Amino acid sequence: MSQQNNKSGDKGIVGESIAKLKLWQNGYNFYSRFLDIDGIDMIARCKDNETVYYKEIQVKWSNLFQEGKNKNNPHYWFAIRKKSFEINPNCYFLLICKNEDDIFIFPVKQLKEIAEKCSFNAAQEKYDVKIYPRGNSWIIKRLSEHGEIEISQWYNNFNIIK
Repeated sequence: MSQQNNKSGDKGIVGESIAKLKLWQNGYNFYSRFLDIDGIDMIARCKDNETVYYKEIQVKWSNLFQEGKNKNNPHYWFAIRKKSFEINPNCYFLLICKNEDDIFIFPVKQLKEIAEKCSFNAAQEKYDVKIYPRGNSWIIKRLSEHGEIEISQWYNNFNIIK
């Protein structure tokens, strides 16, 4: 994205547009919802030999935070509503980092287990999931008693959706 477009548009629309392009590049057709009533942004369809798969997708997009106190510890921050984990257990989250090539694809169950050990904003009922690049790997920092979790297995792994 160019500098002039950094503040234009809605994060949801930007994230969903990137998700559609990346799903298409990885052999999926996608079907968008007119209204995001159930917390599902789109349906991904894939045909593998004779089997057709339909998976529900929830998309989140984040800027890179690296100013102020985060200057030496850049990260992507995703605020995920607690109720987002109550949707279909076969749903997948696409967490899209500002760089369109950095996408994490989580089954809802795995992301829920990770998020429940992250910071929780009770007033907004949201989990703060922060992804940090670490050399050639990626981590999510959880509350101090839970430490970090390495998440590279979900990095650009579009095959997990099948």
